Amino acid sequence: ASKIVLDDNASDTNTKTKRARGKFMMPFPTKLHIVLSIAENDGFDDIVSWQVHGRCFAVHKPQEFVDKILSTYFGQSKITSFQRQLSM
Repeated sequence: ASKIVLDDNASDTNTKTKRARGKFMMPFPTKLHIVLSIAENDGFDDIVSWQVHGRCFAVHKPQEFVDKILSTYFGQSKITSFQRQLSM
């Protein structure tokens, strides 16, 4: 299984936004793209994956997505919060 580190303190300032407390966080679309790549490479594509044409993704198992992906990579526990970020 490949390892991709989601480092919110990466040195590339073009992919960071500043938080109020001086820390940097990765923009949501960038982080989502990386997480989808991780899912594909590490065999979680039965939970979430890119569609065949590559223009969108699908969550196949919402509860497993919340338990394994959202909590680990996004620090969230509600799929509605994730959906809200997608709509922005």
